[in-house]
Amino acid sequence: MPQPNESDKAESTADDSTGTGENTTDSEPESETENTTSDQNPDVKNSLMVDCNDTQYFDDQTHIAELEINGDQLSALVEYSGSCIDDQFQLCWNGLFLESDPEKVVLILGHEDFNDTCDDWIEDRIRFDLSRLRETWLFEHKDQSNGSVQIHVISRVNNNAQAEILYEF
Repeated sequence: MPQPNESDKAESTADDSTGTGENTTDSEPESETENTTSDQNPDVKNSLMVDCNDTQYFDDQTHIAELEINGDQLSALVEYSGSCIDDQFQLCWNGLFLESDPEKVVLILGHEDFNDTCDDWIEDRIRFDLSRLRETWLFEHKDQSNGSVQIHVISRVNNNAQAEILYEF
């Protein structure tokens, strides 16, 4: 599994464990990303991109302030209230590509605050490994060695919290 590189941004702290992925066969791309914290950027939280069909959703309020992509890493600056408990995040994908040029995917950002009663306004930088998305796209487009996908991220609770970014690989 590729490790984040030194050019990834680091701007926050939080717990780094979330969700589970789906089981796959040898003929399909891997569906679960590794949940590790970068040695170069210990303040960035790495979270899992999980299968929407196999996941208990995290459903607490969050705002997506910014998205960046560096290699196969999607970095999101998220804002939410809390601070008494370490929050968890997950990015859910149903495995489908929507027809457009370039093809589009909808990813759902889930947030679990564990009923945190504190109300400080928090900014966290969280990171997700997009290699599953890339591998699935390449598997479905066997005649191509590279491509691009328009990523549309929405908040599970607040559909107004949306952001888009182009992922080229």
